[in-house]
Amino acid sequence: AITQANHWRTFDAAYIETLVLQDRRRRELPSPTLVRPRRTELLEETDLEEPDPAVYDHLTTLEEDLEHE
Repeated sequence: AITQANHWRTFDAAYIETLVLQDRRRRELPSPTLVRPRRTELLEETDLEEPDPAVYDHLTTLEEDLEHE
């Protein structure tokens, strides 16, 4: 972080803290490699229900009702 700050000639403590936190998050992220099942036939046998967005309608109607009052 200090090296980057020196490169850009920025010495603000908040900026350096942001660089440190970004680097820490980057190291904690999972591997970017795709997860693949060892047996592809298991994936073919998996049936998922079609998602229904109407399940979440109650969340927006409550907010709309409060706005109209």
